[in-house]
Formats: sequence, structure tokens, C-alpha cells
Amino acid sequence: MLRHTCECVYCRDISDSIFPPDNFDYQYEPVDAYFAKLTRGWICKCEFCAVPKLEPEFGALTLLEEQVAAIKAAHETKQHLYHPG
Repeated sequence: MLRHTCECVYCRDISDSIFPPDNFDYQYEPVDAYFAKLTRGWICKCEFCAVPKLEPEFGALTLLEEQVAAIKAAHETKQHLYHPG
């Protein structure tokens, strides 16, 4: 498992304690849920991270409230709203 090594101002306070242990194998598959994406890209340039290459422009997308309203207008309300990690 990769460990976070970036020392930028945004990541400096992240400690190993927030990462799951290497033998942690939590698998989660959402059922009956909608997905929302709030931002695109990332401002950090950690050596292990592909996000700056895949999405070089950082920015906010549609507000969550607007996304939920659009979902409710198009579909029925679901129990959970998940962010695709």
C-alpha cells in the first residue's frame, strides 16, 4: 500500500493513522444510490498521484444542492448519496 509522503501545506498534517492498515480489505459496493462529484482535479502534486495528470485543471463543479435537486427532479429520492472515491 502506498503511504502519503507529500509535505505540501495541504497534506502536511496527514498522519499514517488516517490510512487503513495494509491488511485492511474493506470492500463496499453501494446499492440503490446516486453519485455526485463536487470537484475536479487536485492542487497537490504528490509523486504517487495520477490526478494532476488525469485532471490537470482544478475547479468546483455544480453545487451539491443543485445536483441533488436535479436527481430528485429526474428520479425518486434514494436513501444515500455517495461520492465516487
